[in-house]
Amino acid sequence: MKSGILFDFFEYISITQIFTMYKKILLFISSLLYLSCIGTDVTDDYVDRTLRITSPQIISIKVGQKFQFTAKYFDTSGTPVDNPNLIWTVSPPDALTIDDNGFATATKDGLATIQVSIVTALGTTISAKTSFPVREVVTVITETATMTTDSGTTTTTSDTNTSTIDSSTATSTLTDTSTTTTRVSDTSTSTSDPDSTTNTSTTTEVEEVVVTETATMTNDSGTTTTTTTTDPDSTTSTSTPTVDDDVVVTAPQSYQGTIQTTSSYKLTSSYEYGLNDAGQLVLDIAGNYEASTALPGLYVYLSNNPNSTSGSYEIGEVTVFNGAHSYTLPSSVDISDYKYILYWFKPFNVKVGDSTIF
Repeated sequence: MKSGILFDFFEYISITQIFTMYKKILLFISSLLYLSCIGTDVTDDYVDRTLRITSPQIISIKVGQKFQFTAKYFDTSGTPVDNPNLIWTVSPPDALTIDDNGFATATKDGLATIQVSIVTALGTTISAKTSFPVREVVTVITETATMTTDSGTTTTTSDTNTSTIDSSTATSTLTDTSTTTTRVSDTSTSTSDPDSTTNTSTTTEVEEVVVTETATMTNDSGTTTTTTTTDPDSTTSTSTPTVDDDVVVTAPQSYQGTIQTTSSYKLTSSYEYGLNDAGQLVLDIAGNYEASTALPGLYVYLSNNPNSTSGSYEIGEVTVFNGAHSYTLPSSVDISDYKYILYWFKPFNVKVGDSTIF
């Protein structure tokens, strides 16, 4: 009787041990699977630390002018770091002066390079730089043309060209091009008689001469062309340049690119990403845009990681699948805050398309 009880006891212990071991094996396998998932997420969410100069790109700056440079430091998740310890330097040292806050003053004619750096906690130095010419004279030429037509309508147009002029190398040429056109008017006279009808047609040819004057100015930074057209039936068009030599010339803040599919679903378009005339940041999708309608829940994002929406800015759900449209972004988003445009199938967390902005 006792031996049977002992047998049952040891059998119970063996089954309990086996069950416990089985649970441990399942827990171990589950842990491996969980860790593998976490590992994939960490890999997708990781990006290299970056430092970006966020102030507008300078085309040219006049000696004596001041400019505020700005920069942002982004960590391994693509998130901007508050109050990073930025180090500003300039080369050559006598081209500009710059303080710890990135406030620079142009001091000498020539090519200057601004560099901003940061030293990470690991002792690694990350840098970004921009180069531009410093000039003794920087001009902005505004051309205004006014034309009064023979119908009494006056049209005024204005165009602004920016150029950097070096008085030692600037040359100017003027070319006159005469174009002759013929304008034909028909005059018809009809005489009625009970016995006959006579129709007389007289053709008058009027020679019209249109004179086009093209002024081309060539300097060390490029060519500026002014065209003036004179019509005998209208008041002579005039082009009067005005010069402002107290400026810092910056490039337009705008990027153009192409969105491409990263899946089997159709997605393609060109776009422009930049500031409009009102100073608003806009993502303009071009008329060649096409996207598959088989993806309910497709969203568009701005991100610093091409493989993840973690830390990204969600622009919104895609509601247009063909043709031109645009997204106006809030003032809290800066043009240099995000490097990628992502099209993301939100219900299944899958990327459908992307583009690198800069």
